[in-house]
Amino acid sequence: MEYKAIHADWEITMGCNMRCRHCGSSCHKPLSGQLTTSEALRLCDDIGKLGLKSITLTGGEPLTRPDWHYIADRLQENGVTTDIMTNGWLLTEQLLDQANAVGVDGFIISLDGDREVHDIMRRQGSYGRVINALEIIEQKGIRAEVITTVHRINFHNLSKIRKTLSEYNVKTWRINLALPMGNFAKHSDKILETPQFNEVVDFINESISDDQITILPGDCFGYYSHKDSAVRKKSNGTRQSQAWQGCDAGKRGFGILHNGDIIGCYYIRDKRFVEGNVREVPLSDIWNSKTSFAWNRVAVNGKLAGLCGVCKYGDTCFGGCANLRLTMNGNVLSENRYCSYNQALFQAWQKVESITDVEILASMGKDFVKQGELQLAHMLLQKALTFHPDDIELLNYFSYTCYLLHHYTAAQEASERALVMDPDNVYANEGMGVIFAKQGDLKKGVNHLCKAAKHTTNNYMTPYYDLIVILAESGRLQSALKVIQQAEIKAPGFKRKYLRGNIANLHAK
Repeated sequence: MEYKAIHADWEITMGCNMRCRHCGSSCHKPLSGQLTTSEALRLCDDIGKLGLKSITLTGGEPLTRPDWHYIADRLQENGVTTDIMTNGWLLTEQLLDQANAVGVDGFIISLDGDREVHDIMRRQGSYGRVINALEIIEQKGIRAEVITTVHRINFHNLSKIRKTLSEYNVKTWRINLALPMGNFAKHSDKILETPQFNEVVDFINESISDDQITILPGDCFGYYSHKDSAVRKKSNGTRQSQAWQGCDAGKRGFGILHNGDIIGCYYIRDKRFVEGNVREVPLSDIWNSKTSFAWNRVAVNGKLAGLCGVCKYGDTCFGGCANLRLTMNGNVLSENRYCSYNQALFQAWQKVESITDVEILASMGKDFVKQGELQLAHMLLQKALTFHPDDIELLNYFSYTCYLLHHYTAAQEASERALVMDPDNVYANEGMGVIFAKQGDLKKGVNHLCKAAKHTTNNYMTPYYDLIVILAESGRLQSALKVIQQAEIKAPGFKRKYLRGNIANLHAK
């Protein structure tokens, strides 16, 4: 699969004029190894050749780097829309004019609370500097966004921040979750717990009715709740509800560190996730390498821990924000307990745990399969099997549920257990057939489906349909047509019921 880079975050310096308590990078002075001006300008050209649409210059404090305007100007020459993320301390009328002259598209300014809270978190007097910058920006008609990092110290300040943004006509507000990394690793007791996190989610959802401002929740928020979909619908400017489509890291975006290291997510500080360095390998080669960004490009469903490992959204979500799980749990494959959907599943699991009647578990599980409520079905059937591990019907239902959830290993194990007790079982053979075919072993898949078709009755012809589809998709069209004839003999009307217009397509091929 080819991936198209759309956006990047570039840490042009680790130098900073503040010592923020929640800084994830522990920025202080510029570090050795920082790209020189000539190296940075060459990288700007390479970014243009890669076809990047937009980039955010960040740090550290990017405006403390003396040549920031040369970098911004070269990016503009390469057709790359450029924003600057800043703490606002250096934003004067003169600097804004300079930024405008070199084509800077806008500024993303940090604001973490009212005057008291913001100055505690960043630097005495910094709140006043931000307000002054917002005033000048509004006067000059420059686009400005505000970004807030949320933690226990400021999450009750969100309403005050929203009011301030409205006063200065700020249209876009980014909200991120503070994580235990960098300076804030020393203040892990200030990280939001899930009840407080949910309060922030509720605040964001309630704010969608405010036409003056659009909130862009970070990738650490969500996922797959009605509230989250409504927020993303507004932030994306669409009429349809929007489900989270997964992290962009290594798929549509990447980060550039001060020394030229390329990393999928700019916020990740773990060197294990560095994909290469532009001093040694061209940027395009790093991006296009089949081995780059594998942690977010290669499907991980089934490898994720906890409830994330059985989540129906796993193939898209990959467990949500990787940096959240990395900093909270030490592993990008760990469970994401800050996920709204995960919390809903956990509450459902607690209810399932209270049920001890196996008949109720089995009955509810089967009903949920038929209703398409696969997560609940999985929980109920899994627990029912702890009471009756050799119940073939339960194993078949569980295998089918796991298959639909794309948990192929668990599905195969359940079908294998059923076949040990009943080698000719239609449902177990059918399950094994589609699982093997899905995993690329067509020979085993076809063999199991042929066995299922042989032993099925004319009241259940799905094994024939699955076999026909797999044969046709693998190019064995004559074999597929032969199976259709056999199915029609066994169950007259099969073609009309199962294939409809598809039979004509098979003949056309």
